[in-house]
Amino acid sequence: FISDGKMYDEIARLCMEYAQDLMIEKYGLQWVTLSDNNNEDSEEEKKEFPPIRALVSSTHPAAGGNGKDRPTLLLVTGKGGVRAGIFSRQHILTTGVEPSTALYAVREAHIRNVNVVLLDPNVRGERMSYSVITQSLSKILESNSSQLFVQAHSFAGANIVRYLMDNEYILDFLKGIVFTDSTHSIQWTIAKHPRLAEFLQSPAAIYFRSSKSAFCATAKTPPAGEEVVPDSTWLHRFGNIRTCWAGTREHSLSDWSARKLIWGHFDKVIDK
Repeated sequence: FISDGKMYDEIARLCMEYAQDLMIEKYGLQWVTLSDNNNEDSEEEKKEFPPIRALVSSTHPAAGGNGKDRPTLLLVTGKGGVRAGIFSRQHILTTGVEPSTALYAVREAHIRNVNVVLLDPNVRGERMSYSVITQSLSKILESNSSQLFVQAHSFAGANIVRYLMDNEYILDFLKGIVFTDSTHSIQWTIAKHPRLAEFLQSPAAIYFRSSKSAFCATAKTPPAGEEVVPDSTWLHRFGNIRTCWAGTREHSLSDWSARKLIWGHFDKVIDK
């Protein structure tokens, strides 16, 4: 038993840091500072605005590596208390490191010689997540010319679509995107961003959906990869993006349950 509050937060922090250290040790990731707080003078301000960092493959140019021609996987987790490469604090405590983190994705990228960038959108609190993502990607992508792939979970999907609306040049090298329980809307893009709207409904994009909100508690969970039959509300919200069940009722486990299908999608769109 772990009581809520400070004890839960501290134990979750230790578990998340262990998982991050594991990815660093096994797959050559390293912390890269993308924006610091040198302009903040007081200790109070430094606590409120800690440095913005990302876990990045040592071969990526942002980490000083020489793998600029390698494809890059950009993985962004949702809002709340989770940090870079972590999908769920609850499940890292109760289910295990692999189901609750980006460890599987990092391993698959490593096998394929794909660089990895794990953003840390909640480092300054979830209300500032878009600002953090904007500052992070302005550094990560400033010299990028290789293939880019994105895996965006939950609220990160909305943030990524917003960023693409402001930076449509990224579509020149964005080869594939996976949303897991994303909160974006295709309606944001239709009027003023038709190219982006087309991309988000193209074969390069796919959406994996957990089933808790769609079925009663006693209903059988649809298997991972089964096509969702969208209703009019879904089509209005997300458009004609290919949508499949993630194979779980747990929102925080949608990336884990659909992990093989996610990489099946990336393998289809990656330029060999």
